[in-house]
Amino acid sequence: MRSGHGVTGLPLVQDEVQALRGVWGKEAKVAVNMQATPQQAKRLAANVRVVHFACHARADNTDPLGSALLLAPAGAPTGLLTAGDVLLGWRLRADVVMLPAVRRACAWRGGMGGVQARISDRLQVGL
Repeated sequence: MRSGHGVTGLPLVQDEVQALRGVWGKEAKVAVNMQATPQQAKRLAANVRVVHFACHARADNTDPLGSALLLAPAGAPTGLLTAGDVLLGWRLRADVVMLPAVRRACAWRGGMGGVQARISDRLQVGL
């Protein structure tokens, strides 16, 4: 899932999506571009074993639960999927949630810190 306003595109996302479809086949549930909203992410993630996001992210070292994935609509507050939204409002059955954008964004801003600790309390995170 990808989006974001004022950020560069993610040219390898389509390759990543195809690779994941190759691994998971018909089980793969994919939302890209304008379909990749926080609401759609929640719906698709509800009953799957692996959740994978390929998108830009924003790290918030002051309020780790405010760290967010930048989904659609690009540049709009409704396109933000925050760590707080997931931890406080989602019921996931996933064994693994992959958040590579969050890892890069947080590493760039000084480490995973509270985001990693809070997420791993609820989820098994594969980075």
